[in-house]
Amino acid sequence: MNSQILAVIAPKLGIHSQSVLRKTEELSRLAKTQHSTSNSLTINETCRVVMFLDLASSACAQPIDKTLAIKMSGVSKKVYNMSYKTVESLLGLQKQVSVRDLCVQFGCTDAVDWAKQVLQSYGLELSDKGQEDIDLSRPLFQGAAVVASCRKLKIKIDRSKLIDHIGTKKSIMDKLITEMERHATLIETKNKDKQRKRGKNFIEDLENKIHEEEVASKVKKVETNDDEAGENATDFQAWKEKILGQSATG
Repeated sequence: MNSQILAVIAPKLGIHSQSVLRKTEELSRLAKTQHSTSNSLTINETCRVVMFLDLASSACAQPIDKTLAIKMSGVSKKVYNMSYKTVESLLGLQKQVSVRDLCVQFGCTDAVDWAKQVLQSYGLELSDKGQEDIDLSRPLFQGAAVVASCRKLKIKIDRSKLIDHIGTKKSIMDKLITEMERHATLIETKNKDKQRKRGKNFIEDLENKIHEEEVASKVKKVETNDDEAGENATDFQAWKEKILGQSATG
């Protein structure tokens, strides 16, 4: 990292803390040793310094003015945010974003449960392929599941804004969304099958209940007839004995 540029830029961003400056140098060295991604970013040195100052400030809970940082970086907001998210993810500084967080932020809370199911289904497929080490908690996967679910449920969502928020390439996101949509379709099919099965079971249970009631009604009717026949027989016997008694006394 260019120390001269760092010395000039830091004060302009309102950074005077030595702990933040040390953290900036630390993150810059760490990025170089861990991966070549940070070195291959097509950004100028000034942007690189601003970006690491931004990352260090956030890590030290002393966030800077993002608008000012982008202005001083000399690149567009889109380029800055994408570069920032890339290095943030590389260094493991990326904040965890859940499906619910994204749905609340983008006004599609009705898609929360569906998105969770989609993500779970996608994870099971990866596990079957021996790729269970992929971290599905990353915003990329969470966001793709939300978009795919919103499409299936016909819920409007600002897809471009979400992609920009996550900080990934549109081509990568589109490919992942397509995969997630396939799982959304599978879940929809399974849900319909369950509904049909529940409907069939309900009809069968209703028919069985009606049959049982009909049988019970017939049994009750037979028992009633038997009781009436018994009563009639008893009455006849009493009448017969009464007549015979009268004949004997006469």
